[in-house]
Amino acid sequence: MGMRLVNSGKAVTPSPSFIRATILVLTLLIVSCGCCNVEQCWTQYTRRLSDDNISSGPTRPYCAAVRMLSECIRSSARSCRGDLLYHTYSTMALKKNNENNCSYIVLHASSSPPVTGTGGGLVPLTRPPKVRPPLSQQCAYHGRHEYRHCTLFGDPHLRTFTNEEMTCKVSGAWPLVDNAYLAVQVTNEAVVEGSKATATTKVTIIIKGGSTLCSTHKTYEAQVDNLPAAFIDGTQVSGPDRSVRVKEKEVGEHVEIHIRYISTTIVVRQVGRYLTLAIRMPKDVLHQGVSGDELQLCVTGCPALEHIDYKELLTSPEYGSSMERGVVSATAMSRDEAVDKCRQYSVTDFYFDSCVFDLMTTGDTSFSQAASKAMHDLQSLNPDVVASMENRTDLPVASVNSDAGLGSNNLPDLSSNGANVSNGHQTLLLLSLLLLVVTVLRLPVAT
Repeated sequence: MGMRLVNSGKAVTPSPSFIRATILVLTLLIVSCGCCNVEQCWTQYTRRLSDDNISSGPTRPYCAAVRMLSECIRSSARSCRGDLLYHTYSTMALKKNNENNCSYIVLHASSSPPVTGTGGGLVPLTRPPKVRPPLSQQCAYHGRHEYRHCTLFGDPHLRTFTNEEMTCKVSGAWPLVDNAYLAVQVTNEAVVEGSKATATTKVTIIIKGGSTLCSTHKTYEAQVDNLPAAFIDGTQVSGPDRSVRVKEKEVGEHVEIHIRYISTTIVVRQVGRYLTLAIRMPKDVLHQGVSGDELQLCVTGCPALEHIDYKELLTSPEYGSSMERGVVSATAMSRDEAVDKCRQYSVTDFYFDSCVFDLMTTGDTSFSQAASKAMHDLQSLNPDVVASMENRTDLPVASVNSDAGLGSNNLPDLSSNGANVSNGHQTLLLLSLLLLVVTVLRLPVAT
């Protein structure tokens, strides 16, 4: 018999709809009270870290634990949807996954199915998945250690990645490097009125974070009297294990940027009223992400119209042709004085020529220091290049006059073929003497 309720002395039988509603309510109460085990997920996660001595970070063991925590929480979603603790743990798991790049690590670690039990509990891995190294190792450079060096200093003088040496006008903003990982741009201004020679007053360096997981997008800007020790966002490092970092060597004078995953070093200095720049980069990185037609001064050199024939000024007796071309309006220092001062800074070869040119055109002795610092950076970043340079502290007068085709007296320069002319004269003289001897021998003897 069914259950009866007593009402005013009369027995009342519940209706079928009332019975179904009561059963449904009781079922929902039982489910809601007994199946939200999200707290158990967190407990097992912390126990796993403790038992296996796992530290937080972008590593396979830690990401495996985070993955199991996420799967356990996800399996409890239906029964814990309205639970505040469920949403808290779910948010925390997602944050840990993103901060440590666990989606990438787990994706490349194994294609095995989720490692969770039927009830949402954590199940230990039966086979360690094959994974890539942690990001700290991935963000080390694994290419060939064959380096190239580029420097820009003085008025400005450029040494390209292919060891071409030139002096350029390049007034305004010009790109030095622009590849898949890095962009470097300089801004140059005229050094003296009436001169086409310029010098660098601003350097902009952009780390292209979108091309790699090893760094976020970073920008560094240096200007005269403002050589910061950090990126423009105030940070000094980026990426796993400081894969990108700004290092201040001398306050307001010398800053270096190191990019570990492409084994690149950038040196920015302020010497006097202007900036200098040096870059060391692996050969394999130079052209990555470059189509081939981009203007990059460190790769292609200055455009032909921007070249300054600095050797003409250094070797011309009267400097006249250089003035006519607008390179300088007048020399600010004599050649002999400039040579003496540059020798004091122990610069050689291209750096010696550049030093003399800068002093003759500006009279600013800080350019001697700039040439010296630029050569020091070359020795530090790429000593093999220095070994191939000439240990010369004299101006290459002979070679330049030969190139010009005219000597100081506006007569053709015959020094290049003088030896051949001398040899010809000797041959003719010998032939003449021989003919004379033969003639004398054939003359009749007087009786």
